[in-house]
Amino acid sequence: MASAQQVLLPQAFCSLLALPEFSSSPSALYPMLAFTSAALLLLALVSWHCIVYPKVFSPLRHLPEPAGGSYLMGHFYRLIREPLGQPIREWINKVPHKGLIRYLDYFNTERIAVVGSKALAEVLVHKADDFMKPPQFVRVIGNVIGVGLFLAEGEEHK
Repeated sequence: MASAQQVLLPQAFCSLLALPEFSSSPSALYPMLAFTSAALLLLALVSWHCIVYPKVFSPLRHLPEPAGGSYLMGHFYRLIREPLGQPIREWINKVPHKGLIRYLDYFNTERIAVVGSKALAEVLVHKADDFMKPPQFVRVIGNVIGVGLFLAEGEEHK
């Protein structure tokens, strides 16, 4: 049996929100509270992933980054609106960098453009096994040109 305090708390909450239909039955309030809690949790997770982490806590946040971009969608709109590779070519010329440029894709997903000759040699030759190609890239490009020297990794590449 619920104590008087447990019953009065949901009723007081409903009365404050002017929801008289829930104040007579506290058990009817629980689904609404569960939905509200789930929505707040989802909002917190999206805020962390899309705004707080990339802007405040990411270890990549100190890399050079192009100006502009949406607060939530980063440089995504520019990347899809302009011809393929055009924004990155422009950033190579305008953003001071030492071989790496960080930009934000949809929902502020961090991307790194490797643009310097020393950085490219490091990624493609010296430490090629440490840098895996994205699976989506391998699948799409592999269907077009096949998995050859360009897409092979690890022992298959050697």
